[in-house]
Amino acid sequence: MSIRPTVITGAATALLSGLLIWQVQGWRYSSQLAEQQSAHDRVMTVLATEALNQQKQRQAAADTKQAEFSLYEAQLWGELRNAEYENDRLRVLVGNGAHGLRVNATCPATNSGRLSDTSTSTSMGNGATAELNKDARQDYYALRKGIELVTRQLLVCQEKLR
Repeated sequence: MSIRPTVITGAATALLSGLLIWQVQGWRYSSQLAEQQSAHDRVMTVLATEALNQQKQRQAAADTKQAEFSLYEAQLWGELRNAEYENDRLRVLVGNGAHGLRVNATCPATNSGRLSDTSTSTSMGNGATAELNKDARQDYYALRKGIELVTRQLLVCQEKLR
């Protein structure tokens, strides 16, 4: 019967040794895991800082470009307002008779359905000028205004694409 207490004592010792080894390994693995986690956290902090710096740089570049574009756009809108003002000023001057609207026109010598056969001269005479009728004059100014608007819009679009 003395074998039985020895076996029990040996088994208990082996069990306690195994549990102690298990606990020591757990502590060791926990220490290694903590070191790896700390190293990972440091790497992630560096990466996050670099990403934040890159994002700030890109945002600053985008803000600068947007500010430049806004200045350019304001300049173009100013030019458009000036062109519209000039068109309106010319419209008033021509409407008042202070200025004439010059038209480069020629009168054909042949009968085109517009000239009478009694006309022998292809010129309009001294001091006579060709004028647009009132409706055509308004269309002229509307076209001029539209050309300025489309030109400025095109310049804004081209600048935005650059």
